[in-house]
Amino acid sequence: MSTGESGKNRTILGSIVGAVVVLAAGYFGVDAATGGDDSNDSHASSASSDISASGDSCAVDTLPEQADEIIDAILDGGPFDHGDHDGKHFGNYESALPSENSSYYR
Repeated sequence: MSTGESGKNRTILGSIVGAVVVLAAGYFGVDAATGGDDSNDSHASSASSDISASGDSCAVDTLPEQADEIIDAILDGGPFDHGDHDGKHFGNYESALPSENSSYYR
């Protein structure tokens, strides 16, 4: 095998490896826009801006009584029942929610 063929094979192999990495990142929900920051502050600020931007809200007194405990936990910054899942990819695999882009339900 000549040096030219070897270089071409490495280029092809590198392209294949790169494509596999990109596909794996997409499948497992890597979000380059957030930079992988899992801090509660960044999620809280983005959540509040999303809510005000969408305009979809309701008065707290219209929610069931069970919501009071959750609202208090959110305002206090936790702890949450499933905190180990915060900032993780949510797939909506059952299609129970409306179809949105992959980062909508974070």
